[in-house]
Amino acid sequence: SVLPNGVNLARFEAARERRDAVRRRLGLDARCVLGFVGSLKRWHGTAILIEALALLRADRPDLHVLIVGDGPEAESLRELSRQRGVAAALTFTGSVPHAEVPEYLAAMDVGVAPFLEASSFYFSPIKLFEYMALALPVVACDLGQVSEILGGGERGRLVEAGNPRELARAIRE
Repeated sequence: SVLPNGVNLARFEAARERRDAVRRRLGLDARCVLGFVGSLKRWHGTAILIEALALLRADRPDLHVLIVGDGPEAESLRELSRQRGVAAALTFTGSVPHAEVPEYLAAMDVGVAPFLEASSFYFSPIKLFEYMALALPVVACDLGQVSEILGGGERGRLVEAGNPRELARAIRE
C-alpha cells in the first residue's frame, strides 16, 4: 500500500487531553480559535485568513486566530493584522517541532487552509489530514487535491480561493 500523506492518529488523539492546558498557556480559554498550520509563504493565503478575521470580528469579538509556523511572510502578516486592527486577536507561534503540532491543533476550534489560486495547483496538504485527525471542522479553498480530500465539500467547507468574504461566510457557518 502507498499512502501519499497520512498522520499518526494515536499522536493526535493523545493531544486532545492537553487541549485545555495549551489553550490556557496561550491565553485562549474563552475564545473561538481559528487555526492555520504551515509555512508562511504567500501561496498559503494566510493573509486571506487575516482579512476574513477582520470581517468577522464585528459580530464575533471572541474569535482568535492561531497561526502555527513561520516563513517569509511572517512580518507582512503581522503588519497586515495591525493595519486591519486585529493584531490582538492573533497569536503567532513561530516554528514549532512537528511533534508539538498536535497539541496546537487540539487548541483550535476550526482548521483553515486559505490557499491562493495557482496556475498549476498540485499538492496534497498534510495540514488537512492533521485537522481531520482531531475532528476539527475544516474550511479550505476549492482547489485541486484540497477539494478531493474534502470530498467535494462533504468533509469540510470549500470556498473560492483568495476571497476573504467567502472565507468569512464559511467560517461563520
